[in-house]
Amino acid sequence: MKKKFLIYLTGIFTIISCEKNSTKISGDIPNLPDGRLVLFEEVWSNKLDSVEVKDGKFDIELTFDDKIPHYIGMDLLAKNGDKIRFQFPTDSYFNKQKDKWSSSLFLSDKRIHIKDSIEYIDFGKNSSFPDNIKSVNVISLEAGEQTYALQKTNYDLFSRKSNTQNSEIQNLIKRHPKSFHLLSEMVKNKYTFSSADIGDFLKLFDKSVQEFPQFKELQKYVVDSKKSINNSLLKLKNSDNQVNEILDKRYNKHLIILWASWCIPCRQEIPILKKIVSENNLSDTEVISISIDEKESDWKKALAAEKMNWKQFILSKKESERFKIILKYGGGIPYSVLVNSDLKILSSSTGLYNESELLKMLKK
Repeated sequence: MKKKFLIYLTGIFTIISCEKNSTKISGDIPNLPDGRLVLFEEVWSNKLDSVEVKDGKFDIELTFDDKIPHYIGMDLLAKNGDKIRFQFPTDSYFNKQKDKWSSSLFLSDKRIHIKDSIEYIDFGKNSSFPDNIKSVNVISLEAGEQTYALQKTNYDLFSRKSNTQNSEIQNLIKRHPKSFHLLSEMVKNKYTFSSADIGDFLKLFDKSVQEFPQFKELQKYVVDSKKSINNSLLKLKNSDNQVNEILDKRYNKHLIILWASWCIPCRQEIPILKKIVSENNLSDTEVISISIDEKESDWKKALAAEKMNWKQFILSKKESERFKIILKYGGGIPYSVLVNSDLKILSSSTGLYNESELLKMLKK
C-alpha cells in the first residue's frame, strides 16, 4: 500500500512539475483580411511565431521556457500588401482623460480569444505612417486574470505623481494580487518610490507572484535602498576633475538638475536657469547640474559652450544606482529635484520647465 501511495505521489509531482507555460490564441474576426499573423513579445523585433489567417479565423499555441507571464502583441501581414497593427481594449484611462487608452499588448493567459470585428483608426491626412500601414482597434478580447489586470490599470498610474497614487496602487494590487503587469510597472518605476512604499506594495502580492524574478529584484532593491540612505554622502567628479560632495551644507536647499549634452530639452533649459540664477536672490538655495553623459569629453565640450556659472558634476556608472535611489530618478531628463541638506526631496519633476515653474519649485 505504501509503495502504491508513493508511486501515486510521484505521478502527481511529475504532472505538476511538467506543466508547461503556454497560451492558446484564437480569433474569429469576419472583417479581418487574409494574411499571415505575426506574434511578438513586447516589440516587433522579438518575433515568437506566426499563423495563417483565413476568413478571419486563426488558432495558435505559444509555449515559454519559464513560468512567468509574457507580454504579447501581433501584426497582420495581409495578402493585399497592408500591414495591420492591433490595439486592444482596456477599461482604464490615461491622465484621467475621458477616453480610455488602448494597449498594443496583452498577457499570456491560458486562453486568448479575439472576436467580433476590428475598427480601422483614421489618423487623417497628416499621418506619418505609409499608406499600407493600418492601425485597428479590436472590439472584443476574451482573456484571463493577467490581461484583465492590465486592462484595469490606468496607463500612467505609476508615473503620475498625486496624493492618491499610493492608495490607488495598493487598492489595485488588492484586487489583482497575482498581477504580473502591476509587478512589472513597479520595477520600471521603482526609483520614483521610497523603499518603504515598495515594501508595502510587495506585501500585498499573492505567494505565486513572489517566485517571479521581478519580485526578488524589488526585494533586493528595498534592501539596497536602505543601505544607500544610511550612507547618503554623495560625491562626484566636478568640472575641475576633483571628487567632491555635491551638496554645500551652508545652503538649506539644493536644486539638482540631471541633464546630458545630447538632450535638446536640457540644453533649452540652460538659458532659463541662467536667467533665474542671475536675476533672483538665491542666498538660501544652491543650483547643481549633474550630467549623465557617458563620455566625459562630450560633457566638457558642452560645459565650454554653455558657460554655466554654478556647480557642475558628472554621474559615474559606479554611483548611478545610488543616485537613482536617493533622488528617486527614473531615467528621464531633464530631471529637476529640490532637496534639503538631509537629502529629503521637497519637489521634483521630469521634463523641460519654464521660468515660472522653476521659480515655483524653488519656493517649496
